[in-house]
Amino acid sequence: MYSFRLILPVVFTMVLSTATAQVTRSVDTLYHSGVAAWDRMEYALAAEKLNEFLYHQPASADAYFYRASARQALDELENALTDYSIVMELEPGHSDALHARAVLNYELKRYDAARKDFIRLKSMPRGETNTILFMRSRYGGGVSEVGTVQSDNVADIYQYLGMIEKEQQQYHRALAYLDSALYIRSQKPEYYVNRGLIYQAMNNLKQAREDYLRALSIYPGYALAEYNLAVLMQMTGEDVEADSYFTRTIEDNPDSPYPYRQRAYNSLQKGNFEEALADLDHALRIDDSDAETWLNHGLALSKLKRWSEAVHSYTKAIELKPDLEKAYLNRGNTLYRLELYQEALDDYKVALLFRPDYGIAFYHRGLVYHQLGDDESACADLEKAIQQRVKPALKARAKICSNGM
Repeated sequence: MYSFRLILPVVFTMVLSTATAQVTRSVDTLYHSGVAAWDRMEYALAAEKLNEFLYHQPASADAYFYRASARQALDELENALTDYSIVMELEPGHSDALHARAVLNYELKRYDAARKDFIRLKSMPRGETNTILFMRSRYGGGVSEVGTVQSDNVADIYQYLGMIEKEQQQYHRALAYLDSALYIRSQKPEYYVNRGLIYQAMNNLKQAREDYLRALSIYPGYALAEYNLAVLMQMTGEDVEADSYFTRTIEDNPDSPYPYRQRAYNSLQKGNFEEALADLDHALRIDDSDAETWLNHGLALSKLKRWSEAVHSYTKAIELKPDLEKAYLNRGNTLYRLELYQEALDDYKVALLFRPDYGIAFYHRGLVYHQLGDDESACADLEKAIQQRVKPALKARAKICSNGM
């Protein structure tokens, strides 16, 4: 009996220790499974495993970091930002997390927070890291560079600080930062492109062009430089040259919608509506979430007299950006062509709600009122259009309004 009482606590302790070890191994397995999923770019699974691990181990900075990265890949940006901030609370010297938070703040246009993080990062010792950074080009599509936090030295920090100042229209400070970045790494084409964007924002197009060309001399076929050079040429009326560079950009980076959109805009301006439509179709196959692209798609279809299809495109633009008054105006014009006068009238009213001084909308609404037999309202609108210097309204008023107003 006595021996039984002596042995029982020992057996119980052994069982408890074994169970604890099994739980610990199980929890550790969750972490390693999450990191392995992250390595395979299976980000949803990674986040799921790391969620479970953090339930048991809520003080693991590395787990929060990997979950933040997974959430960022899943476009859960606010949650990712929160996780990066938790990492910095748990481990203030975690340079990977600080860099990731700084870049994410920049991408979310939280420029003051991004500046603070980059300045802090600049003074932080650079330790070893296995974290890969994918830096996407500013005009979208593809990856412009791959590096690590270790290789992402102070020059890149100066670049980001410069772009922050550009976004806040502090152009001279922005140039100073980019000049510093180029002093450290003079053969980095991305720096020349971003300095070119600053010069372009300052309307120094000559210097901007030189920077884009310098980037291309270092890295022939650099799609970001080609794209920005094409936009600059478009601005200066060099349409043929712009088309050539947009075409090169498409060849070098066919998965970006931006050069298709810009080349289509060029084609619209020149009256090449079939070519514009083909480029816009391609852009929308890549990314159908841009309202302006749908608006231009509708314009191309309207010019080709494909009225019903144009209405669909304008409707898509409105769904994506409900305050886009140009989409209501153009859909109204198309509905007018289809003799759907009441529906057109409704669209003009909405356009004027968002832009009360929209002279061309007053003009077209006046024409619709005339079709609906309400010449009093028609003449009132035409008068407002004339006040906004819409010249066709003068002829319409002379024809519709018996007293010539």
